[in-house]
Amino acid sequence: WALPILADVFNHLRARGVTLPVDGDQTRLGARDIMFDYSKAWNAFGKPQITMRQSVEATYRWYVQHGYVKRDVASQIIDLIGRWW
Repeated sequence: WALPILADVFNHLRARGVTLPVDGDQTRLGARDIMFDYSKAWNAFGKPQITMRQSVEATYRWYVQHGYVKRDVASQIIDLIGRWW
């Protein structure tokens, strides 16, 4: 129930120039169960060589290293949650 409210808050903040790592649309999508058929990609490229967790961790590190995610309190909290989870 909170995600639509957060989405609106995020959109208002971004409209006022506040830099956030997500927008309202991304937040709303977080509330939906979305299914993807990955068989076409697997047939074309083969099965993944690493786990989803490894992929997400590597992607997050790349974003941090290239300045897309700033090392602030929010990113440190996300980092801690990722290590705990």
